[in-house]
Amino acid sequence: MSNINNRKVVLIYKRTHSDDPDTDGIFGINDCMGRVRSRHYDAVIGIGGKKPWPGEEGIALKINWIGVTPTKRISNGRGCYVTFEKFRLYNEKGMLVKEIAPNLYKHMYEDAKGKRRVVMSGSLEDDAFEEVLRILSLVEEQPSSNELSAKNRFRRQCKSKPIPKCTRIQKNIRKIYKSEKNKCSSPENRKVCL
Repeated sequence: MSNINNRKVVLIYKRTHSDDPDTDGIFGINDCMGRVRSRHYDAVIGIGGKKPWPGEEGIALKINWIGVTPTKRISNGRGCYVTFEKFRLYNEKGMLVKEIAPNLYKHMYEDAKGKRRVVMSGSLEDDAFEEVLRILSLVEEQPSSNELSAKNRFRRQCKSKPIPKCTRIQKNIRKIYKSEKNKCSSPENRKVCL
């Protein structure tokens, strides 16, 4: 997936805690970022906010995680579960955003008085976008999200009959999940949203 200019579409967002995605690389396992997960993108970069939750201060202002080439599956939350072909979780061990990507740092933390929480790469100037590509290159040699573990989790949490592909608006999905009569009875009924 790319945008009209043939540039990668990258979701960049500030994190306040470190438990989503989990160590298996499942973004949305705790419903973090809700419907934002269902947007269309080629990659995600999670960066620590200036003021994370108490006890999570180690993730502040750092590259927390990177995921490239997403696969989306229906969840019982506000958006899709997302796993990645390439995934790297850094949390508090990540590099400082300001050091690896000073233009992205300025865009996310200084411009607009630091109030940007989520941006899509199409809104970035070319120099900041080049830094985003450099960050994505850090994950190229990494293995994929743990697909077997992810599939087992999705099977256990499956609560509705198969439905059409995910859309940006999840209203229909929420209606289906509210219906208790639609239980999955086999692995073939696992949902995939492409």
